[in-house]
Amino acid sequence: MTTKVTYESISTRIYDTEEGQPANNNNISYRMQDLDDYGRRGFALISTVTAPTSDGTLIIDTLSRTTETDD
Repeated sequence: MTTKVTYESISTRIYDTEEGQPANNNNISYRMQDLDDYGRRGFALISTVTAPTSDGTLIIDTLSRTTETDD
């Protein structure tokens, strides 16, 4: 048996300006949908990091899935 670990990441940008608010709402909705979709495929959220940017914040989610395969 071989254990395989697969990693995926999701990046979501959040803007600081009032003009960016509609985009923020969409981006957060897309992030939640992506997390749900990955969860249905067996991925688990292992890390969430936020990083400041010149115009807001970047959210980076890291997910992993472990599978066993016969060799």
